[in-house]
Amino acid sequence: MLICRSTSLAGNTTELRGLPITTAERALADLAPGLDDDALARATREALRLRVTTCARIQAMLVLAAPRNRPARLAVLARRYARLPISRARSEPEAYAVALLDAAGRTAPRVNAKIAGHRADLSWPHVRHIVELDGPDFHQFPDHDLAIQARWEPAGWTVDRLPTGDVYDRPGRLLAVSPP
Repeated sequence: MLICRSTSLAGNTTELRGLPITTAERALADLAPGLDDDALARATREALRLRVTTCARIQAMLVLAAPRNRPARLAVLARRYARLPISRARSEPEAYAVALLDAAGRTAPRVNAKIAGHRADLSWPHVRHIVELDGPDFHQFPDHDLAIQARWEPAGWTVDRLPTGDVYDRPGRLLAVSPP
């Protein structure tokens, strides 16, 4: 077992089942120097998606941190992600899709909003459009997914389906089916 004690962690710890642990925002700051831009962005999105921290808590921790402990890249991500609905994502591909769409200057989608009684991964109510990201975690039964789609379409929604891998490997496909 490795135990690390540091006086620099004052205010950057919490408790889990009675044990002191580093907060998620402090862990992100500590990991930042060893991660490339993509890995830091993914770790930050995942912490936000899992709701173990917020952009406001990341920003507050950075303000209080000593200058050498303020990773500028983390501050940029916290500012950018603060305006995105990442915490509503149920998967990393959904969170990444939201960030991709933002980087491309697209209108932010609603994430996992209920439409005709079912949650849609990404939706744009102003144009009644849904993008479903079909991956192994949530879309294991294609017949069930098609039955839900059969409820959305008569309600006036168009639906595009993409494999989750396309979000990472062929992001142009996501941009092609998403409203501007």
